[in-house]
Amino acid sequence: MHQAGKSSAYHSQNGLPEIVFSTGDPNGIGPEITLKSLSLLHGKTHFRPILAGNEHYLRELDRELGTNLPWQEMEIINVGGTQFAPSWGKVAEDSGRIAFDALNQAVETCRDRGLPLLVTAPVNKMALRLAGFSFPGQTEYLASSFGDRRVCMAFLSNTFHLLLATIHMPLSRVPASLNSSGLYQDCCLFQEALKRICAEPRIAVSGLNPHASENSLFGEEEEQIILPTVLALQEQFGKETFSGPYPPDTVFNKAASGAFDGVVAMYHDQGLIPLKMLSFDQAVNTTLGLPITRTSPDHGTAYDIAGTFSANPESMVAAIKWGIRLAFQRNRKQEDGGSVYRDES
Repeated sequence: MHQAGKSSAYHSQNGLPEIVFSTGDPNGIGPEITLKSLSLLHGKTHFRPILAGNEHYLRELDRELGTNLPWQEMEIINVGGTQFAPSWGKVAEDSGRIAFDALNQAVETCRDRGLPLLVTAPVNKMALRLAGFSFPGQTEYLASSFGDRRVCMAFLSNTFHLLLATIHMPLSRVPASLNSSGLYQDCCLFQEALKRICAEPRIAVSGLNPHASENSLFGEEEEQIILPTVLALQEQFGKETFSGPYPPDTVFNKAASGAFDGVVAMYHDQGLIPLKMLSFDQAVNTTLGLPITRTSPDHGTAYDIAGTFSANPESMVAAIKWGIRLAFQRNRKQEDGGSVYRDES
């Protein structure tokens, strides 16, 4: 990776931008797709990786995969002692502890060194819980790690981009969790992020209820919460930027057909079912509202194929590339000069 313009704290001494990785649950595919992605991108997309994980396990996995990574060009933040033998596909406290410690060390590295990009590999929530992790997911942990910021979960893909108004909660709690203030703030973060990708993003806001409630026939959330929020967003950003609320059963088809760049979904599965149907291998999870860019593959630990070394790294490659794009745009405002990344892939 070549650097142009001024130097900055988030470049290594050889001038390459540094990207921090937490390598995920070692009983799953997280470390595998991380190493495969770095191998695929080596020599094409130029950066210096900093990997948080068990070093002995990662080096052994590199040999088994035949990825032959240039370890002398990388930095390893070792967690979990000197050796770790995976129990492929098993929920276990020791693998949860390594995933937890790797995430914690990766966050501290970004924070202490002022590094702008964190890419997180998949974790297993139950394994994390066994290791003492008290957060619903990595998103909530990251929010706490950077001063209890308001964050939201978004997804980037070549089909359409997605914002979730609510995330990890029972469906029964969703209506009571929606409020105009929170929805407005999340939509502003979404608009800010999409402006780094397309100059004039078109964002559709979905309804909560069937047919977007049909004038309160099937619920009042659209009339009381969602529509007032859309009107406030239109006043701030214009009707070309935000529109809705749209019936949930048609808005994603319109977005996939190119009518919208992004969709705001009211709850987890409302948005992620259509996204994963259309973009499973290349969608990327990102946390908005942090002082850093965080991306992650849009899939889990895939315990069913762990240890077969057949995992597809495409979503992790996409997470790295989308992360580079967002982190560069975020930091471009702080620097004079041109692109700090050269992508030849």
